[in-house]
Amino acid sequence: MKGETMRIRWTHRAARSAAAVVGFTAALSLGGIVQACGGSEPAAKTPQASTGDAGATPVPTSTAPSADHAGSPTNPAPTSALTGEAASLYDQAYKAFLAGDLQAAKNGFRSASEKAPKAGSPHYSLGCVLERLGDVSGAQGEYRQAFSVDPTYYVAVGALATSLARNGHGSEAEGVVSDAQKNAPDNVQLLTFMAEVKSLEGGDANSAQAQKLAQQALSIDQRFTPAMLVIARDYFRQRRYEIAKAAITAVLDGSDDKSTPPRDPTNPDAQLMRALIARAQGDRKTALDNFQKASAGRPDLYEAQVNIGEMKLESGNAADAQAPLETAVKYAPNNAIAHLDLGECYRLLNRPGDAKKEFDTTMSQDSSLAAVHYNLGLLYLYGQNVPGVSNKNDQISMAIAEIQKYQTMRGTLPRGKTDDSDDLLTTAKRKQSELQQAQMAASAAAAASAAAPPTPAPSGSAPAPAPSGSTSP
Repeated sequence: MKGETMRIRWTHRAARSAAAVVGFTAALSLGGIVQACGGSEPAAKTPQASTGDAGATPVPTSTAPSADHAGSPTNPAPTSALTGEAASLYDQAYKAFLAGDLQAAKNGFRSASEKAPKAGSPHYSLGCVLERLGDVSGAQGEYRQAFSVDPTYYVAVGALATSLARNGHGSEAEGVVSDAQKNAPDNVQLLTFMAEVKSLEGGDANSAQAQKLAQQALSIDQRFTPAMLVIARDYFRQRRYEIAKAAITAVLDGSDDKSTPPRDPTNPDAQLMRALIARAQGDRKTALDNFQKASAGRPDLYEAQVNIGEMKLESGNAADAQAPLETAVKYAPNNAIAHLDLGECYRLLNRPGDAKKEFDTTMSQDSSLAAVHYNLGLLYLYGQNVPGVSNKNDQISMAIAEIQKYQTMRGTLPRGKTDDSDDLLTTAKRKQSELQQAQMAASAAAAASAAAPPTPAPSGSAPAPAPSGSTSP
């Protein structure tokens, strides 16, 4: 039963993951789009590294990481005006971010912005950290401030626009990019940002417009990798995987006949996209290989870490899933899927307290995830000494309640689709019945023992020994 539970449970999880993958790619909106202004913007947005004085010579692209290799030491925009104490504070904050200490990074970038009020990069980087910490409105405010103090800081325009689009404010997102385009109508960054916004808004018409805008950017700069990534992500969202794969091949490999070289053969965002496509198509080897490449190039790329962890769990290897999932939670503490998967990892490692904590965090971050109730049901059904439960009977009752809540939130399955929740519910109710019967039998035995008269001494038994020191009769 346990092996069957694992198999069906991960079949169920795959449906959740397919939806989550689309959500992950929505965060990959800005990768590599800032090379022209001397900065770097992440897929899942990350801070930029500072080089200190304004106008410092940019690191040559031959020795620097890829332009969309977010989290790598690249220069801020030349107009960031970071000098002296502001530059020092910024660099310390950036190092904290690379180490996964988001609170220290937040404090450092905020201090740098106060010391350099006319620089866009501290506000932008603070916004990146706030968004990872779950403060979306605070992040959007910092993005606005970044291009308010520096109108040419287009990476912040894109960060704000994609954040708005992901949160259901597509029209406002379009307006943000359109306003910036008034002064730079042919800027490839802004064209690509608008393409991403259109793709995020969804629908056939918006997808067609996204493709057209990305192609327009490529007509201006045919090697502009971010535009190719938008094309790939848009096709991926439509589940047109072969076309998406072709776009990624152009980025990572170039043409088959080698007449066109790859645009960026080590691009982590492209590697992530290739991995997501491969996983969707069932090519586990290619998927895992490229998730690992992407995470090696960008440890903060939590989407890759989550997928690695999930694939390890799918293969029954919870021990190897632990490190990538813990890394994902470190860099994306407000990502409910990361906490959900880490909780399941801990459950399988027989760490019920840690599992329960992660599942509670998941529910606090996204109460709409039915899967967390499924996993809690498994924890209560099979776990030992789950915190907050006084006895085994209560634990089984909680398992039943969680599985039933999962079924309610899941709704009716499509015709021909099944999961194992009914089997789990039957198992839980059987265990509950067995426990209750055992308790009733124990109570009856105890009551019978209490009501029975004392047993008389057997007839003809030997007299008790005389007390010490007594004389014989």
